[in-house]
Amino acid sequence: MSNPQAGERSSLFYAGLIALQCLLWGVGNPLMKIGISRMPPLLLLTLRYLAATAFFALFFGRRCLRGLGRVSHAVLAAVCGFTAMSFISANLGLLYTSATNASFLMGMTVLFAPFFAPVFLGTRFQPRALLPVAVTVAGLYLLCGMSGVPRIGLGEYLGLLSACCGAASMVLTPKLLTEMDAVSLAATQSATTGLCCLAASLLMEGIPQLGEIPVVSWVVIGYSVIACTVIAYLLQNTALRYLEPCYVALLMCSEPVFSAVASFFILRERLSAGSFAGALLILASMAMASLGQRECLKQQAEPLPGGAEAIEGRNAH
Repeated sequence: MSNPQAGERSSLFYAGLIALQCLLWGVGNPLMKIGISRMPPLLLLTLRYLAATAFFALFFGRRCLRGLGRVSHAVLAAVCGFTAMSFISANLGLLYTSATNASFLMGMTVLFAPFFAPVFLGTRFQPRALLPVAVTVAGLYLLCGMSGVPRIGLGEYLGLLSACCGAASMVLTPKLLTEMDAVSLAATQSATTGLCCLAASLLMEGIPQLGEIPVVSWVVIGYSVIACTVIAYLLQNTALRYLEPCYVALLMCSEPVFSAVASFFILRERLSAGSFAGALLILASMAMASLGQRECLKQQAEPLPGGAEAIEGRNAH
């Protein structure tokens, strides 16, 4: 086991990987808004994930096949299924509700993750996780500019479904990463999501007309493939090998902050005073989660009587 100081450096390093992932996704959000406004959303997702799969196959094909040969296929299917459902329901939800409502509801991943970890991993529920979760939810509420109680319709339910599936995938991923590396998992997630999006696109949007896609949308697809899919998946899966999933979920709530800044420069959208307050609350919640990270990991590394064994490959920070 590494000394405490080295453990702290390790924790900060992997937290930085998640922050970089959120930066890439934050810049990608306003770009995706531009791309989707000019082509069917499910088709864009299909091209994004299938192109990313082709990239992984071209450069890491043999490595990915070796990873698939020694993995628990049930857990792999669950992680990839939850990932695909999260992205598809998130984008469909935008068709039936406002972007403000969808942003808040899809950000609720941080709320569900602490409750899914005991169910899927057999770890102890940590009541102290509720405080930073509550602060994060309040921050997301303010950042997204919501006022009053949102109308609960199909779009809202799809947003909640996206958050639930995203949390389940995030909680299960460290267990899977004891059996396969980050590259193999990222390639499998991309392939599964791409095929699911292709089926949904053919069903809901019809036969794609690739020749009608404008140049700007192809640029968006290129960025989303390299930055938001290939690099982002690798960053997340690498960090999840060493960080508690609930902590990662909180760190990923910085994405709306990066998105707001990127939207200001790309789309000229401006933040209200309440949105700035929400961004500060999100940063405060991540600081609270970071302070309690070492103790939380030590306790969750101990298996419950009759419960699942501690996840291998994690450092006690």
